[in-house]
Amino acid sequence: MTPLAAPAVDARLIRRTYGTALWDSRPVGEESRAHMAGLLRGHMRLLLPEDEKRVAAMPGTFNRSAGQHVIARAHDVLDVPVTGASSAEYVYDLATLTRVLLALHERPQRVGVRGVGGGGRRG
Repeated sequence: MTPLAAPAVDARLIRRTYGTALWDSRPVGEESRAHMAGLLRGHMRLLLPEDEKRVAAMPGTFNRSAGQHVIARAHDVLDVPVTGASSAEYVYDLATLTRVLLALHERPQRVGVRGVGGGGRRG
């Protein structure tokens, strides 16, 4: 039997989902927050396996450490039972972590790079 391929990452959909959770200022009810939490948890579970591999292979202690922190925090957040997963704060945490996991997926060499916020690369 041939193993199933991992689902494709739809970066546009992931961005739209976390963007709604982070920046949509309209009031959201409990049911909508629970739905958003479910979507974000699904995106995180899709991104995590590949991101874990990328983080393990990252060059440099600083980059790898930043990536490991994100991965560990993502696992901590996903360990929250679904029944407790719809507070506004929790959904915001999910959205923030989903955003970082997508960045790791798309540009793993840029996470934690000191030159992004100043400083530059030493060489």
